[in-house]
Amino acid sequence: MTDNSFDVNLGIAEVVKEVKDTKTVAEVDTTSALLVRAIHAALSPLEKWVMQKEYNLAATKKLLEAKLQETPVENIITPPSYVAVPALQAISYCMDDDQLRDMFAELLAHAMNTDTVDNVHPTYVEIIKQMSPYDAVVLKKLVKQIVIPCIGIKYVHKESHASYPICDIAVFSNFYKTPTGSNSNLPGKV
Repeated sequence: MTDNSFDVNLGIAEVVKEVKDTKTVAEVDTTSALLVRAIHAALSPLEKWVMQKEYNLAATKKLLEAKLQETPVENIITPPSYVAVPALQAISYCMDDDQLRDMFAELLAHAMNTDTVDNVHPTYVEIIKQMSPYDAVVLKKLVKQIVIPCIGIKYVHKESHASYPICDIAVFSNFYKTPTGSNSNLPGKV
């Protein structure tokens, strides 16, 4: 084997070469320990990533237990993988945000219920992935409102009758209340 096969950024090649060049057992032990420590150091970010994924999966299971608490046991099914896999991947990136995490958990819960699984579309995962926490709050309010007063203002050219929208205004109760309670970064709020 040539030294080129050990061309790794972790310095493992140098450690292996040093092990080959050592003369005593004590030196080999010290160098071998260094090699093991280098390998552990190289793999520690991956180990941290795996542990975080395991934690996220456990937290998601708890959320789903709460969401499916009222669902009859005979209605609980394995969700379709085309919904569940992307949803589980996406929820792992937003575990620190209650709004988005709850939306993904709700989607998974619907995908696990025989009564609602047909209403779940894989595109919903992508839609939620594109949302901010504030978008999630607004969407939840939209879903709950039966009537949403709104005004649409558009420009219409007199001769060609071509038109384009100028402004659409929708009225919500507490529209300017964000999940964090801060109103400073909202559009249209002075």
